[in-house]
Amino acid sequence: MHKAVNDCVIIGGGASGLFAACYLKYLDPYCDICIVEKMPRVGKKLLLTGSGRCNISNARISAKDYHTDDEDKLSAVLKSFDVNETVQFYENNLGIVLTRKGDLYYPLTLRSATVLDSLRFYIEERGVEFILEDPAVRVASSVSGYLVQLKSGSTVSSSNILIATGGRSYPKTGSEGDAIELANKFLKSEDIIPYAPALVPLTSDKPGIKNLAGIRFNGSISIISDDHEHARSEGEILFAKDGGLTGIAVLDVSDTVLRLLDKGDKPYASLNLIGKSSGDVLMMLYIRRQLFPNRTVCDAFSGIIHRVLLEGVLRDCNIDPRAKVSSINDAGLTKISNVLCGWSISLSGAKGFEDAQVSSGGIKLGCLTDNMEYKGSRGLYFAGEAVNVNGICGGYNLQWAWSSAVCAARGILDV
Repeated sequence: MHKAVNDCVIIGGGASGLFAACYLKYLDPYCDICIVEKMPRVGKKLLLTGSGRCNISNARISAKDYHTDDEDKLSAVLKSFDVNETVQFYENNLGIVLTRKGDLYYPLTLRSATVLDSLRFYIEERGVEFILEDPAVRVASSVSGYLVQLKSGSTVSSSNILIATGGRSYPKTGSEGDAIELANKFLKSEDIIPYAPALVPLTSDKPGIKNLAGIRFNGSISIISDDHEHARSEGEILFAKDGGLTGIAVLDVSDTVLRLLDKGDKPYASLNLIGKSSGDVLMMLYIRRQLFPNRTVCDAFSGIIHRVLLEGVLRDCNIDPRAKVSSINDAGLTKISNVLCGWSISLSGAKGFEDAQVSSGGIKLGCLTDNMEYKGSRGLYFAGEAVNVNGICGGYNLQWAWSSAVCAARGILDV
């Protein structure tokens, strides 16, 4: 039986919702909490994070690595519960040993299930109520604060509501952008930004790009429009089966590409296929021309880059891969070097929500207080991906989930 009036109903049993419940119970063991989750179990999307390893945070968290409508407020929220406090809470309260790989923090087990279990065990042991497979369909005002109507027809009352339903990425996990519809009665239209895919593979109509499917390399990608670099990222890049680009470096710039396309711009990607300067690459080509004068161009340079990828570059340089490398003059080598370090790939768009790791848009951060409370409705809170905040890969989005959840919990308990 549901409690007559809860201290807080959390709608959404994902990363931010579960962490908020943990922190509420940490601050006040007697806080009455109910989590409403539409799926058969909580944390389904959390299990997918970090390729199943759950990269929970990053030592270099900065508001500049996110897209939002209020960078100053984002910075304040991230600092109010930072990466060090996150690590301490997981280790000292949730019992997880963390390991650091470079700037990235993972559970020592390298299993997302370890993180989910720690959250679930903590709140289950403290008497948090779960309502599963009965989605919230409407939030309304009541004498006691708020009334959450469920699909089954039953209702749950609470003094405070925390909407942590996520954005619209990976909708099969239950993340379908419900926050706006649930709170629509309380929200002003100007406080809402439509959800859009973010951290998503890019698509290209460049001729021959499908022939590169499966090739991966460590390099860099720059997004260019009107002769201006709008974004740049380094790391792994992969040519996808359907003729697109993916990999961590690509995902990190994908939000910028979508924003440019929405404005009517025609951005393209400039790929550094070697991860070195054009001068260094040119020297590599000179040396190999001298060492292997009787080899074909493709054979002579195949030790530098994947052969199929090299053939694509040479075609764009109008150089026959079967020509003897000794026949390529210095100007030809310079041309190859420049393309290897800045290969232009036309961009036609991006994949949809089904392939996006996170989404952009949602409730504007600027219309929330520092404690994530909607300025127009006392006791109505938002956290996580339901809010218009999305970061790059590498633990940034989960740190936002933890930080925003803690700020909401502090606001709910007024501490």
